[in-house]
Amino acid sequence: MQNSDDNGKTWKYAENEKGKKVYKNLIIGPSWFKEANVYQIYPRVHRFKNKNNDRRIGEGNLSTLVDIKEDLPRIRSLNVDTIWLMPIYPIGEVNRKGQFGSPYAIKDYLGIDPNLIKIAPDKNYTDDELQELGKLQLKELIDIAHKMEMKVIFGFIGNHCAPDNVLLNPNNPKEKGGYHPEWFFIDENGKPKPPSLDWSDTADLKYGVGIDEINKPKYSNDEDRKAMWNFMISVLKYWVEEFDVDGFRCDFAHWVPLAFWRQAINEVKGIKPSVVFVGEVYERLKEHLEIGFDAIYHFELYNQLKSLHHEIRNNDPYFEIPYIPLKIEYENSIYPEGYRLFRYTENHDEIRAAVMYGSAQAAKAPTLLSFTLPGVPSIYAGQESGEMIRPPLFKGDRGTTDFPHIDFDRDPNLTEWYRKVMKIRKENKALTEGDLEFMNSDNRRILAYSRVGGDNKIIVAINFDYTDGNRQWANLKIASNLGIEDSPDKKYRLHDVLNDETYFNTGKQLNKELVVGLDQFKSHIFVVTVDTSTPLSPYFRPGIIYQPVWNPSRNQSAPRFHRTSGVMNEGKK
Repeated sequence: MQNSDDNGKTWKYAENEKGKKVYKNLIIGPSWFKEANVYQIYPRVHRFKNKNNDRRIGEGNLSTLVDIKEDLPRIRSLNVDTIWLMPIYPIGEVNRKGQFGSPYAIKDYLGIDPNLIKIAPDKNYTDDELQELGKLQLKELIDIAHKMEMKVIFGFIGNHCAPDNVLLNPNNPKEKGGYHPEWFFIDENGKPKPPSLDWSDTADLKYGVGIDEINKPKYSNDEDRKAMWNFMISVLKYWVEEFDVDGFRCDFAHWVPLAFWRQAINEVKGIKPSVVFVGEVYERLKEHLEIGFDAIYHFELYNQLKSLHHEIRNNDPYFEIPYIPLKIEYENSIYPEGYRLFRYTENHDEIRAAVMYGSAQAAKAPTLLSFTLPGVPSIYAGQESGEMIRPPLFKGDRGTTDFPHIDFDRDPNLTEWYRKVMKIRKENKALTEGDLEFMNSDNRRILAYSRVGGDNKIIVAINFDYTDGNRQWANLKIASNLGIEDSPDKKYRLHDVLNDETYFNTGKQLNKELVVGLDQFKSHIFVVTVDTSTPLSPYFRPGIIYQPVWNPSRNQSAPRFHRTSGVMNEGKK
């Protein structure tokens, strides 16, 4: 297996000597990205306050780049090391939706939305002065983020822009791209066409690759296509060269030709090899990874987990849990070697996790899954405090009349849980680049698997129960990749870094079965090591992990918990 400091690792499975599927790590992409904990920010609502408690110096009540800069210490304290800024470009006015419009209706790919620029209340600015101030504030934000050891990813929308984009202005200067109506699809009235009727505030960009790939016609003159591609690539280069951004989240990337992305990714990485490209991709998934995307959305697993509460299937909220291993196997079967998925439990396109899964507590299980499976996990600002309201893309979107305030202090205990989970991921090599093996569980509400990276060995046991309320028990078959010796004389220490609890057991017992008991909304992340510090007691067994197995269905009395020693006394019949 290759190894390099310049590359990250991801997965493909092989069967070991016992016939178990172990998902092996492979080499691809910038090294920083494999360890990333991503925090998505919607700039204009990030620290939005109502008009009576306005955070902005000037007029208006939207959040600014300065507000985000000032919040970086709090964000970093969560153990976040990457921020993803949703679009910050100026917004079109033609067919604008709501008072401020959608940030996905871009008027100028090389500009900054004036509403995101913090201004002095007693000064009038020319457009050029305002843009220079915005560039300064953005550079300060990115520079401080980098000094705090955080990367910055930008939202890039290559498929569409505003119908009054500067490229459609005859007076647009060459340095802004010039005047190019031939780069758009124009209707019989001379107006630019949107890519979808629902997106009436946008205009469809013409990439001219033919109908075979994205059902769009070619240019009559291929030089026009080349010029259009070169401009869009120059946009990506601009933000890298001028502002030192570290990557791009590419909106609806499958509506842009693969050939364009191949050229764009190669050219941008030629300038800065550590730049990453994350694709919001729902079609031609394998192909996007093959041509250079560092990660694509894990939307299939996300949709599967909707069945926990939002879209219950077969009248059973836990119906899909035993099939999660099959979904990972499916990912490995269709994606190329070196693939990586961008995992999430909520974002700006989806409802809040606290709503999707019934409560912020119930959302812990799918969130922990995204942070401990192979891939790159992310959260949406406010998720860490249990926010219930999804900010609209524009006023009136989803029936809203205003932008909601995000209360980052609403649930300090929940925030601390997110902080701990992200810290655990950062501190354990197994979770960022280790092999994966699922463990058989006799309780379909508990999913368990191992992650192994060198000497770092992890067992994750996630309790998805949110309806019963009783402690859930499961007998787990120990994963083969943990290398547990089948010996009564070998003692192992299982330290639960999520709950700060430690248990012990022999290799003989662990190879027979591992028994876990989890209260509602609780999970384990065990770091497994060999222990030689103390001899095993013949009378006591560790708290939740012990033998002989106790299970109410086996007609045994419950073990008695010794509260001072924190161990279990085995039950007597």
